[in-house]
Amino acid sequence: MTAGSNDPNFIQSFHLYEFYFTQTVRLTDSDRYVFWGANTYAPFPISFEAPAKDREPQGSILRVGAANIDRSIASMVLNDAPQGRRVVMRRALWTSPGSFTSPIPMYDGKIDSVSIAEDIDTASIAFDIRNDFALWEKSLPRAMYSSTCNWIFKSTTPGCQYTGTSSLCNRTWERCVELANTDRFRGFRHLPTIEDKEIWWGRAQA
Repeated sequence: MTAGSNDPNFIQSFHLYEFYFTQTVRLTDSDRYVFWGANTYAPFPISFEAPAKDREPQGSILRVGAANIDRSIASMVLNDAPQGRRVVMRRALWTSPGSFTSPIPMYDGKIDSVSIAEDIDTASIAFDIRNDFALWEKSLPRAMYSSTCNWIFKSTTPGCQYTGTSSLCNRTWERCVELANTDRFRGFRHLPTIEDKEIWWGRAQA
């Protein structure tokens, strides 16, 4: 059943997304344009993976993505240096074909990482979005002792401090080498090499 249904008992949930790029992009996963707060939200094939923890405020990383989109959209994202940009997601309910409940904030955070896969004519894009609560809930080993960098790309002091033209970083040592920014790498790149090794404490192994 769509938002254009004539069923008087029609109820359908939908979400509003705001991406604060250089120019704010407003999208909805509804099948029609949504007009709210003097703004227009365009229908778009966007979806999200719910954080594992089911409580407010959410402390987990939210993944938002879209598949089979025009490659020009992926290019626009790449050219905008999206990491660190704010994203807000809200939820509402269609109560009739022409009206909906007041949107309720579900998540408010910043883009932590971006992945893009391109085909001949289409592309898929995914954003990992984290908020301050996600940082608070990290245990010490996860926050500091990881094989990938913990800085937000292009963050200032203290931070990544990369000032080049590249717009994306996957937080790996190899990418840091490519960007000539290894002095600012905040991670333990050799951790994967000891993952399966035995560590002996005290008396030497017989």
